[in-house]
Amino acid sequence: MKPIYRCDYCDYMGTENEVMAHEKTCVKNFNNKGCLTCVFCKTDGMHGCECSKGQSIPEGKQLLYCDAYENGEPEVVGFLGMILNMNKTK
Repeated sequence: MKPIYRCDYCDYMGTENEVMAHEKTCVKNFNNKGCLTCVFCKTDGMHGCECSKGQSIPEGKQLLYCDAYENGEPEVVGFLGMILNMNKTK
């Protein structure tokens, strides 16, 4: 039986070398200073994000190593944001 490794930041799985390579570019790795771990990101959870600091983000993409980055939870907006906020108030 072969061991399977999992990314520390997301659900990616593979061999040890594959996972180690993936973690270096994983968008959920806060060390990469990407949109999905930034407080200035506004996202609907499906169509990428918009930066409230004015950074230009190509549609459907995310920035890594952003100068405006600040570690934290992005703001989820739209229908998904409404659902998540309803669950927080219960």
